[in-house]
Amino acid sequence: MTNLDLSELVEAIAQRTAELLAAQAPAGLAGYLDVDDAASYLACSRQRIYDLVSAGRVVAHRDGRRLLFRPADLDAALAPPESITPERAERSHSVPTLSSKPDSNGHREATDGRANRGSSRP
Repeated sequence: MTNLDLSELVEAIAQRTAELLAAQAPAGLAGYLDVDDAASYLACSRQRIYDLVSAGRVVAHRDGRRLLFRPADLDAALAPPESITPERAERSHSVPTLSSKPDSNGHREATDGRANRGSSRP
């Protein structure tokens, strides 16, 4: 076998492999990224992806237990604040975060001014 024959064979195998993989991909999930792919896309850790979802900065779609993301939604999470839509801004502020220091009663103050009276943990 010559080098030319070998390179043609390798190219044919690569093409067929790509066709088989494309045929196996679920049709309804085309264009979506899982958590690992989203982390690679944003060049960050998996935990950072979960943190962005928890903070409401990234829209996550579910396929059973699996979180899926559209690249456009990931891009929007990195957009400057002035380009965030009102819907996304409302979602990102819907979960109050707690201050790092408890008050004299051991309660932490929520950033929106409400006290977290339901938890006795400092």
